[in-house]
Amino acid sequence: MGRPVRLLNGLLIFSSPKTGASTSTIHKIKLECGDISTEWSPAWEDIPDLEERYAYGVEWDTASSSPDGVRVGNMQLHRELPIQSKMRRCLLDRDGGVKEYLDNELSWGGSYLDYAVMTEIPEHWYKLYFNGTKFRMMLSEIPLPGYKHVDKFYISTYEARMYRTDNLLCSAAGASKLSDPNSINFRGGDNTAEWDDTYRSLLGCPVTNLTRDQFRQAARKRGSGWEMYTYGAHKTLFWLFAVEYATLNSQKSFNAQKDANGFSQGGLGLGPTQMTDWTNFNNNNPLIPCGYTNEFGNGSGEKAHVVKNSSDGTHATLMANRYRGIENPFGHIWKHTDGANIQVTTGDDGLSILWTTNDPSNFSDTSYTGYDKKGNVCRINGHVKKMLLGEDGDIIATEVGGSTSTYWCDNYYTNVSVNRMQLVVIGGRSDDGLNAGLTDVGTTNSSGVANNIGSRLCFFPKYKSTEITTTTE
Repeated sequence: MGRPVRLLNGLLIFSSPKTGASTSTIHKIKLECGDISTEWSPAWEDIPDLEERYAYGVEWDTASSSPDGVRVGNMQLHRELPIQSKMRRCLLDRDGGVKEYLDNELSWGGSYLDYAVMTEIPEHWYKLYFNGTKFRMMLSEIPLPGYKHVDKFYISTYEARMYRTDNLLCSAAGASKLSDPNSINFRGGDNTAEWDDTYRSLLGCPVTNLTRDQFRQAARKRGSGWEMYTYGAHKTLFWLFAVEYATLNSQKSFNAQKDANGFSQGGLGLGPTQMTDWTNFNNNNPLIPCGYTNEFGNGSGEKAHVVKNSSDGTHATLMANRYRGIENPFGHIWKHTDGANIQVTTGDDGLSILWTTNDPSNFSDTSYTGYDKKGNVCRINGHVKKMLLGEDGDIIATEVGGSTSTYWCDNYYTNVSVNRMQLVVIGGRSDDGLNAGLTDVGTTNSSGVANNIGSRLCFFPKYKSTEITTTTE
């Protein structure tokens, strides 16, 4: 039996018998009164007001067009945000070891081939409730009854870059001048060299113009457990945001101040979505060098990025943003995701079906073997009114008819003209304006090669030992 911890006079709760450490599992309660004692092994369900004590979340009403919800659960946890506040940047080595956590602006002189700048997503539990037209997303630091587990994992602080010599996916602040010896080897976008040191320079920018499988293989070159951005990782990030700000609208105006109750308010701002005449400017290539918002460190914020024209005037101003250390979580460029496919069949009786998996050994562009069938999704474009949701909180549209300020506030794009598997890109792009956001989703093609589509990098400790081949399909 473990070490007892006295909570009340005469009430002992024993810690873990294996480690002696305090755990979220109550193994045994011992009640003592004089010479009389008894032991009781309670179920979680026997503890009153469990969720009100140990969970926090938000309730939304699908019958209302408002994207804003009502906070429920423990209000002090809403103020403290114990899960979100543990999100922090670090330098992660190729084996998934943390070299150091980063509290301030990054100034790292080592090799980004050996280390990647990542944001740690802490272990937590969640549950999605449904009650008539209402649903709740609840979060907890401890395993409550019926809650699903999210293992600790890592999302790249920056949109993914490429070390082109080895086709290795990286997460690093951008060297944007030819004077930096690494700048050419990490050139972003479609790798247009003649733009170097001009107003259209791609030095320091994220890489684009690759297929999903090319991103997949480039990430896996870092070693076991490394993957490109996944649908599951993005979905987790969205719900962490939505519970923190109590809104589905990630583009609400940014406000660094807490409200009168000590809660986060607003959203993440417009994001980098205000580009004009992007095609003629630089053929839809990236515009913002990685690391532009480093001054916000592990926090959230937005910063204006002026896109210059050939005469050094202002072509456009983009609002680069950051959510708890993660730069440009939406907008700028679409982000490829892995682990989600849309199976499309054509015709009047055709269906579009979402298949997902979190297991990288099952990732495929052409198959759903090992995937879970999540349900039928929308077959027309428009602003999202309803999402698939389910117990996993899937953020693929089932109905459109909303707007940029109602329901989910983001757009959905699809293509039902060809029988095939289609990939999922998220977040929108530099010229999407109010159509973009964390739940802006595109399911229009099967390869996704475009100058305006990149990705991120992820590391999953859970899958570090999984043997994954790096051969292309």
